[in-house]
Amino acid sequence: MTREQVYGRRPVREALRGPREVLELWATERAVAAEPWLQDGLRVHVKPDREVSEAAGTRDHQGVLA
Repeated sequence: MTREQVYGRRPVREALRGPREVLELWATERAVAAEPWLQDGLRVHVKPDREVSEAAGTRDHQGVLA
């Protein structure tokens, strides 16, 4: 099994709709407040922006990482 990361609001939303299993979903407070689909019964780990940037390896994550 390979572990892949997907970041960005639209790519993560599409990953959730697709056939692959999303093991973890991280989002910043700002992203959760701005995106209603992140409040739709998903198990979202709310993390500081800095942590999401470090995990994604970029600051272009738009507050969401799967």
